[in-house]
Amino acid sequence: MEGHVTVRASDREPIILRWGTPRFRVGRRLRHHSRVAFFISFLFLGVASPVSAQVAGRWKISLERGPGSTTMGELRLETPANQVRGQLLLENSDSAWVSLSDGRIDSAGLMSFVVKLPQPVHFEGRLAGDELAGTASDQRGRFRWRGVLLREDDEYYAAPPRFRQRQLVIPADILYRIPGKWIAAASRAGETPAAARRRYQDIAVRSGVSPLPAESLGTAGLYRAMGLLNRKETVSASIRTLEQIRTVLGADSSIRKFDYLFRPQGTWLVDIHDVALARARRPFPGLGWESARPALAAAGLLDSTLAGVEIIPLAVYRLFVLSESDTAVFNATRLRIKSGDAVSAAAVASLLQGYAEASQWYVAAIRFLMEQQWIGDHAARRSPADLVRAFWGEPAPLPEIQVKLFGYPEGAERVGSDSGLFNLIFTPENAPAQDWLRRHGAPALVTAAHRLRPVHDDRTVFQLGTAVYAVSSLGEYAASSYGGFLEARDAILLDPSYQPLMALGTLVHEWQHLLHEHRRQSTLRGSGFRLEGGQVLVWPLDPFLAEGLAEWLTEVALAPAYQEYPFLAFGEAEKRVCLPDDNPHNLGYLMVRTLAGTLGDPLATVALLVRAGTTPEEVLRDHRVATAWGRFPGADRVFPRRGGPVLIPQVTFTVEDGEPGLVEFRIIGSP
Repeated sequence: MEGHVTVRASDREPIILRWGTPRFRVGRRLRHHSRVAFFISFLFLGVASPVSAQVAGRWKISLERGPGSTTMGELRLETPANQVRGQLLLENSDSAWVSLSDGRIDSAGLMSFVVKLPQPVHFEGRLAGDELAGTASDQRGRFRWRGVLLREDDEYYAAPPRFRQRQLVIPADILYRIPGKWIAAASRAGETPAAARRRYQDIAVRSGVSPLPAESLGTAGLYRAMGLLNRKETVSASIRTLEQIRTVLGADSSIRKFDYLFRPQGTWLVDIHDVALARARRPFPGLGWESARPALAAAGLLDSTLAGVEIIPLAVYRLFVLSESDTAVFNATRLRIKSGDAVSAAAVASLLQGYAEASQWYVAAIRFLMEQQWIGDHAARRSPADLVRAFWGEPAPLPEIQVKLFGYPEGAERVGSDSGLFNLIFTPENAPAQDWLRRHGAPALVTAAHRLRPVHDDRTVFQLGTAVYAVSSLGEYAASSYGGFLEARDAILLDPSYQPLMALGTLVHEWQHLLHEHRRQSTLRGSGFRLEGGQVLVWPLDPFLAEGLAEWLTEVALAPAYQEYPFLAFGEAEKRVCLPDDNPHNLGYLMVRTLAGTLGDPLATVALLVRAGTTPEEVLRDHRVATAWGRFPGADRVFPRRGGPVLIPQVTFTVEDGEPGLVEFRIIGSP
């Protein structure tokens, strides 16, 4: 059966959906009508030189066959020894540059050359003031052409740079399945939730903080990670650890920066709440947290039911998050605050500004802690970043750290466009696209592709056989995925309320995700990626294996730091006891720890999970694992999976001034 449906998305041309054998196809073609203005700034060569030297360079040209028939292009000329060499690209023939032939320039300045487009076109011309001007002839007749000199760094394209983004298919089962053999192996190895809780209690004692009782697990751990539960105890532990770190910093410059960040004027600033209050006091020296209480109470923002939690900093921080996430609600709340005590309302406003400034401090502080060498003995002192690099055996730079206001202590990673997946997905379709990509790089192209406006809504699905795919776009899928998808550059996102010393483990955890994914994409073979029928199949990592590996790798890499500074291990340990036992961070950690014990080699464990990390069943096919666990009994455990298969259609698009323009939208499939 064949047919078509017309769906009008706007006042522009309609979208035509066609189906039939042998493939489904959704086509949308948008004709590019815009013309780049002819005259632009040019570099005037005013020094005395031979004519041949004056015509060398880049020229923006126009071929004028008659009224309303002008073709734009770019001419690149070299003139060695009165010869003319170079290349020509036209907007209506933009797939590749065409070389000039039979080029020469005589003593009177007359230049001539031939270009096959594809029939030979004979050009003649000479300098006329600041322009090239002349005539050209082909089998259709004679016409005029002109050129204006471009600087080498002028960004000009004879035709809009055009790219193709291959169709992406992300399969998904409805369940996650954990093999019973793996669970049995973990239990026999002593890797159980009860053992994890005992490790947590031991770390808490060595850190000098009180472990949470079983009945207080859950959100209480979030408040502690924010430095707001039993704050006096947590701040004391932070100061003790920071004092230890300061005493081993070698360079005077490092000590000065440490003091600038954590102990200006001799006063300790251990987290964002300390810094926010210090910054708020600059215009109001007598301001304190209690100054904000009347206004916050009048607006109904104080939760007095939170035992042991500093409710005023918590309320102001939540208000700060609201100012970024929902301006309408924030403005309404601010009006309620202003309607009460004016002095207290001013204190709240100053504290909000303090949190904004403290967010910038947070990035500088946590990067300092990651990069400075304060772990180990004096002869071989290392930084946390050094420990991570040493495990992976590669000089990986610390990714960009960004503030993300989740509203609670949390981290996430963004895998950048330098991954192997970029070249599998994107293809320059014309010569200007190749030039554009060389000039701007992969991050700019990914940013543009994320901004492509989809031609479907969130109810659009595509059925192929019995599988039903939600139709998405690159930008939509990245935004809906917790870890993003093919972002402009590597980044680690952290909520700044995460107490810095407790957040170091989370930062390393997210960095492990990035290193794992880049290693997985380094070959794009046998690791969840396949190019098939013009489309890219991408199998996401199993969350139990991915989170478990990141948890275990963080513990292994930071083991020297944890031994020397127990409080650094406390945050990650408490996070796990506050999460359910079957959460991927917990169950996955126990699974990967068991696997590493079975293989007896950390690097072999990573290699196996890089190669076979899309489902646990793949790992069990490894002969070493199958031999060790083959006779273990146990029923599989299954967990529901949120979401289903996703299809991101193939799109062809142009990029002009950084903005994408849709040329064609196509769904590829077989009936």
